[in-house]
Amino acid sequence: MPVEIKVALPTLTTLDRAATQNVIKAASAYLKGKEFDQQMSQMQAEALEMDVAQYGQVFTAIYLLLRTIVGKRITGKAVGELTGLGLSEDVVGDIARVVKAQRSAIEDVATGSAQACPRLVSTRWRVDVAISTSSLNKCLKPSILMQLGLSDGKLKNFELPLEKFHDLRFNVAKALRAVQDLEAHPLIRVINHVDNFEREQLEKEK
Repeated sequence: MPVEIKVALPTLTTLDRAATQNVIKAASAYLKGKEFDQQMSQMQAEALEMDVAQYGQVFTAIYLLLRTIVGKRITGKAVGELTGLGLSEDVVGDIARVVKAQRSAIEDVATGSAQACPRLVSTRWRVDVAISTSSLNKCLKPSILMQLGLSDGKLKNFELPLEKFHDLRFNVAKALRAVQDLEAHPLIRVINHVDNFEREQLEKEK
């Protein structure tokens, strides 16, 4: 059990249901992208007649529970097992209802804010032939000038000798073949089937 939840349990078990529902609502709003500063937290605590430190502990615990449930795609009866942490059935039921109603919105925000490497969106290339160099009067050596466009708007330019260009083509083809082999693996098919089944179940529960 995370230490943040363990520390908040004594307060959570004695907090009245209306106050707990307000904290759950605030935590779910935070998960969906709403900003909470110190002043807002203090106002929330005063409205619930709670100490600011206690409010912070309860808010953090509820936030972690919601994030874990959504992140690990915990559904149905598995959510009810939170009573094993010492939470009352009412509190667990309120958490389950919020997750059921807000899961898609929370997942959309999490997906949109996730850190990711820029993707390759365009490729341009041309062949240049060096007629001469400082050491050779006539060389007629071809080279490949490439420009890669990334999803963050940046352009990457580089030059390749013809031999390295062929190596690049070979390695890209090899990587694509490895991806195709991986996608054809029976285990990946099972994982995809489970993911699709879970999505269908979530849609039915809405």
